[in-house]
Amino acid sequence: MRIVALYKIWRGNEFLIPSIHSIYNHVQKIVFVSSDLSWLGEQGNNTLETVKKWKQDSDRMDKIDILHYNTMSQHDQYQCGFDHINKNYSDCDWIQLIDSDEVWTEAAWFHSIKFMESTNKFNALHCVMVSYIKKINYTIEGNEVQPVVFVKPAKCNIGVRSCSVEPYAVIPDAVVHHFALVRKTPEEVFHKIKTNVAGEEVNTKLVNLDVWKKEVWDELPKGKCYHYFKGCDSTWLRFKEVAIESVPYTCRGII
Repeated sequence: MRIVALYKIWRGNEFLIPSIHSIYNHVQKIVFVSSDLSWLGEQGNNTLETVKKWKQDSDRMDKIDILHYNTMSQHDQYQCGFDHINKNYSDCDWIQLIDSDEVWTEAAWFHSIKFMESTNKFNALHCVMVSYIKKINYTIEGNEVQPVVFVKPAKCNIGVRSCSVEPYAVIPDAVVHHFALVRKTPEEVFHKIKTNVAGEEVNTKLVNLDVWKKEVWDELPKGKCYHYFKGCDSTWLRFKEVAIESVPYTCRGII
């Protein structure tokens, strides 16, 4: 099974090294598309140097490619990576779409590879995710369906993160740890939320973030629980505090 991983990076380096470690032995290549601009047009990339140093110190099999492409468009940032993969690694079976705050486990890989080898009916594969918020051991109770995590190369440019690719399936028992709203400072978290809205490139709107901060963020893991995107309230039902032993060991102590 030939898999090429694709990261789009700008900011959010807290879990980047554990993320790379979690996929390195399972993929043939890892492509990073680094932009000096955010989807809001700001500067402040804190991921590129992390990747360059890791490549220099730890990329023993020369798997990492680093592309530089300044853009305010998530779609174009992905497309840059897709073009590079299709040109240089056209024999790959799947492209893995992964963010810098997503960490895989060996169990998730086992179930994913097993599913891929059992069927060829799908062009895109989803999994489920444990989403973390505010602290390393605060999660959203219940697993959410993750956006596309694997896509066939020929289908990869349909929608942001190939979200419109069909037919698709959810891989049974493949659970990814997503440290979506865990950062070094609350300011970084709220900045990421605003950047995410711009990156969606659709008519996504935020709830009142001042109210959300008081009702949700400040009260975690208790209090109200609802998503910061309007219309997505029902996707988050409650929060819970989990034992540190359930968090991937490479992520413990980072924040």
